[in-house]
Amino acid sequence: MKHEVKMQLRLPVEIRDALAADARDNNRSMNGQIIAILKEHFRSIGVDTGSSSSSKSLANQTK
Repeated sequence: MKHEVKMQLRLPVEIRDALAADARDNNRSMNGQIIAILKEHFRSIGVDTGSSSSSKSLANQTK
């Protein structure tokens, strides 16, 4: 079973526009682009988001 949460997010217009362009360039939805950016960030700092075998757990990082 897939676990997801629904969130509302407020962004400055400039960030939203940059995100939309980035998503378009990568053939992703804006939601997909946000997820890709966050996964890459957490991977780069060694936090496991459930899709890799990193050393730290995201759940442990947020406690």
